[in-house]
Amino acid sequence: MSSKKQKPTKSGSGEVRPHDELKDTDWAILKHVSLYHLTIRHAVESFCFPSNPAKAGTALDALARQGYLKNQEDGTPSLPTESATSKVTKKQGKQATESSHMFRIGNLKFYLLGARSYLLAPYGFRFPKERLVPHNTEKSLYKHLAALWYCFFDGPRRYRLDQEEITSLWTKSIPSNRKVPHQPAYCLAHEDQGPVIYRLYPTQKSNAAQIIEEVRKKVTADIDNLGLQRWLDSGEYGYAIIVPSTERQQHVQRELAKLRIQNSPLAKTRLTVHYAPAPPLLAKALRDRGDGRQGMFATTPAPSPSGASSQEAQVTSTDEPPDLTSSTYYA
Repeated sequence: MSSKKQKPTKSGSGEVRPHDELKDTDWAILKHVSLYHLTIRHAVESFCFPSNPAKAGTALDALARQGYLKNQEDGTPSLPTESATSKVTKKQGKQATESSHMFRIGNLKFYLLGARSYLLAPYGFRFPKERLVPHNTEKSLYKHLAALWYCFFDGPRRYRLDQEEITSLWTKSIPSNRKVPHQPAYCLAHEDQGPVIYRLYPTQKSNAAQIIEEVRKKVTADIDNLGLQRWLDSGEYGYAIIVPSTERQQHVQRELAKLRIQNSPLAKTRLTVHYAPAPPLLAKALRDRGDGRQGMFATTPAPSPSGASSQEAQVTSTDEPPDLTSSTYYA
């Protein structure tokens, strides 16, 4: 019998690798998880291990064992108190834990930053402490999953931007007494007309008219509070509505079509509608797309917002291993 010990699988149960023993791919993965707030193996395959996808799971699990990441083995998030399911469960007198599994990402492992990743701060890896907090509400989990899906799995490759990157781009537009809100996810996309920044609006609401009204409020707030009118007028800034079913996507698109027919001011804003699966349906959605190995993760060079009409600063997003002396986020 071999005397070799089996590696532990529980997050944080392995020995910690010193920072100077972390590989370039380890740093890239950590930066990626910090930026997207969570990840799955399929996303990491694309930018770290395109020629050997099997290594993605190995690298993620190794970081989890060492406590730099944590995965769903740490426990399932509790049932969100604001969800309709929670209210029904209470009425039926059932234990909340019976339904808590629905806010896992199906039977897929998903990874968050682990507590030990905070030890890397002296070496250039810094992030807000709230990114260590588990996503224990349906809304929070779907928000970040939708951003991940939008950037990696919804057609052309897009790139999530950090609040610092957005602030640097809009520094001449935003009043000095205002700040970019940290709640929304912003992403960089390459459209036919050039680079566009999208504010994501993931929602599980079912009423298309209500969804459009919520977007209208966000547009008004961005104009009044952040001074982004010229960005909207130029088409270099827009909104990506993300919903959990293709049927709902079609409903929202029809509602937008009505606005255009009515010549509504909102219709002049760049608005797109996308599908991203609800957490319990992620595994099925990936299977329906062939598990992502038939060009689903093809990456393209990240565009940089430019154009003398509205911005001088440029964002550089890349899937190369990170330069920790730079504030630019990766993948």
